[in-house]
Amino acid sequence: MTIREQSGRAKILLSDNARVVLERRYLARDADGRPTETPEEMFHRFPETGTAEIHLATGFQNLMYDSSHLPDSLRQEMYSFLKETCHDEWKEGQTEAQFIYRTRKKALGPFKRRLWDLPEESRRPIRDELEGRFWYLFQQLNVVGTRALISDSGAPALASRP
Repeated sequence: MTIREQSGRAKILLSDNARVVLERRYLARDADGRPTETPEEMFHRFPETGTAEIHLATGFQNLMYDSSHLPDSLRQEMYSFLKETCHDEWKEGQTEAQFIYRTRKKALGPFKRRLWDLPEESRRPIRDELEGRFWYLFQQLNVVGTRALISDSGAPALASRP
């Protein structure tokens, strides 16, 4: 999920472990050793260091599931589906929230049609949230304005709504 801080910057939700690793090892620091950037402000470093791959799908999935615009009844139905169909993946000691988080990508396929058919008043704000997130990441990853490069690399694969 993405949360806007008071400054308007996007705040990326990371696991506690990921945040600790980033804060201890990778954030830029001032002379006193205090971080001078947040994990959200690190994305600009990926192009600078030649990073070839970044896994962002879970963040976009989280944004959709955690959106206040996704009808709670549909979200709960998806979670019930997971509890029924993926119960064998529920590890001992795992909370319900942990189980749901680890398996919720498996509900997207079976509920794709229902998600596509959400009323426009639900779809539009979710789409806007996703678009804002993509725009932020495209800016940080320095890929804004690269359409010609993509066009020159071959014909696009056309997709249509199911």
